[in-house]
Amino acid sequence: MHDDQYGTASDAGVASGPLLTYIVSTDPDPLQASPATGAPSTATLTIVASNDQANQSAVDCEQIVVSFKPGSLPTDLSPSSAAAPGMKATDCWKVEADETTFTLTPLTKAAGEVGKSSVTLVLTDVTINTEPGTANLTITETASQPTASPPVPKAERSLDLPIGKFPPRFRVGELDARPLTVPAGGSTTLSWNGSSGATYVVEFDGKTIDHVPDKPNEPLPSSGSLRIDGLKQNPTVFNLVVSVKVPGQATPLEVVRSRSVSVEQLTVDFAAQPLRVAPNGVCKLTWITTNASACRIDPDVGDVPTSGSVYVIVPATGGPTHVYTLTATEAGSGHPDQVQRTVTVDPTIVPPQVPHVINTGLPGPPGATGGRGPGGAPGRPGGSGERAENGGPGLNAPDTVFSPGPLDLSGSPEQIMLIQNLGGAGGKGGTGGAGGAGSPPGAGGPGGDGGPGGDGGNLTLRLGSEGPRSAYVIENRGGKGGTRGEGGAGSTRGSPGKRGKDGKAGTVIIEDA
Repeated sequence: MHDDQYGTASDAGVASGPLLTYIVSTDPDPLQASPATGAPSTATLTIVASNDQANQSAVDCEQIVVSFKPGSLPTDLSPSSAAAPGMKATDCWKVEADETTFTLTPLTKAAGEVGKSSVTLVLTDVTINTEPGTANLTITETASQPTASPPVPKAERSLDLPIGKFPPRFRVGELDARPLTVPAGGSTTLSWNGSSGATYVVEFDGKTIDHVPDKPNEPLPSSGSLRIDGLKQNPTVFNLVVSVKVPGQATPLEVVRSRSVSVEQLTVDFAAQPLRVAPNGVCKLTWITTNASACRIDPDVGDVPTSGSVYVIVPATGGPTHVYTLTATEAGSGHPDQVQRTVTVDPTIVPPQVPHVINTGLPGPPGATGGRGPGGAPGRPGGSGERAENGGPGLNAPDTVFSPGPLDLSGSPEQIMLIQNLGGAGGKGGTGGAGGAGSPPGAGGPGGDGGPGGDGGNLTLRLGSEGPRSAYVIENRGGKGGTRGEGGAGSTRGSPGKRGKDGKAGTVIIEDA
């Protein structure tokens, strides 16, 4: 049953309107007038009285009378000759009939106190006359509301609930939508099936569609489909409004079919833990999104899945805070949304001097000292010292996997682990050879260049779920280049060598075990 008719007073103190809210629904829906020949149409009417006032102050209801006018006119519901309908009332209420008037009274005082409860009357096998139109169901309520502010005195209050009688065999199926869930900016296709001889209109989000797309002079068909693009509002409620004109009645009969479509919205939840770390400390970024087509974290991270987590090493350089920005792109619309988290770099969080893990390449050997220049003959100058050898290159750190305990997310860690991933240092350049003896002595030889530092290794930290929690500080760099060799002594000191080139930093991957 659908398209219920409602009735209530706008103010509980107005004697002309009932204190309770009344709804009538029909089965079939819409109600159909009987054909001129053949078996008459019958229907079930369900009338529900409820207390929908915001304060829920109980209504003391002594009697509810439901009646309709019999006859053969469009404004009549049932022919005068029709058999009496069946009837059933809510428990603890009784119903008595006098032709087309039905009186409900509570069996106990408690039953008549309508708070969050409701009162229902069901009339079955109601014969409908042959004239399409609008009939009225009259409700007369005898009730008071003594606990309201101000109290509402006992009185009879009435209203008419209109019931449309559509032409015989007129029907309207359900409004369907596929899909029922779409991304923001997405599309759904509505479909319906109904009787001809009516006007079909689709309404949603303040919009009205009454014609076939791109054909403004062609109304929507009684059975058809309609694609709706660019959905944004969640949920989007579509109403198929079906109107039928009947002779002698200015206002057409109307039945409505509704369907709600969920439009997924972009949501972003982004967290950083801990929010306070040591310089080069480890922080865990975690994010969850819905209806995102892509995500990116800047700086240092890059493109990431739409939900997940990643460990980052918060650099010691760049100031006392480090801001991470998650940019999520909404599926369908392509609109971006950004959420930022700020991590404080606290220099008072100091790791121990002795590293917990050292992943270091071996240092390069120093360069040999250059040979001494040959001595000169008596009265002749000495020879120049020889150039020293360059320092040897530092070795690259090995690839290593280390599995410590979980990260302390508190920001006030009891245990701090220093983990080093360093390339081997380059060897020191040799000292240039001394100038040979003579008159004058020979010039000193040039010093050797320092050896290049080794590259850092690939270090993987797999943080377990058990064991003591720790804050982690990561020192990750290539080996330092070897120091330059000094020039050799002589009549003039040899030129010094060059400092070795530093190695490249390795890669540190931090993941959950």
